[in-house]
Amino acid sequence: MNNTHLGPDKAQNGPDYDPVNLMAQVFADIYDFKGPAQDILLSWILRLPGTLSPGEAAKLVVSEIVAKTAEKTPEPSAEGHVLIELLRQTSMHNLEAIKPAGMDRRRGGRSARFKT
Repeated sequence: MNNTHLGPDKAQNGPDYDPVNLMAQVFADIYDFKGPAQDILLSWILRLPGTLSPGEAAKLVVSEIVAKTAEKTPEPSAEGHVLIELLRQTSMHNLEAIKPAGMDRRRGGRSARFKT
């Protein structure tokens, strides 16, 4: 995984946790970000490589982009705060650890419909 951040240059690919530099672009002007935060989060998640979970990627975005931006920019906009909170919530979830209940067996079927 590429741990160096290339910055908000649209011509270059970013690191695995921000492959099209979407978060870098948003956080470059987070104090003026108008949102909607949910759309940005969804667009970012859809562009992540399959080798990196959204939770792990969000942890990296928070530590590599959000934390460094907070050190040098003014207070984020209201939608910026929403995006930061969504990233933090995403970073706390490990989808791989959740076992889908009942997904390993068939439910219903003929025997469930016709009890004898």
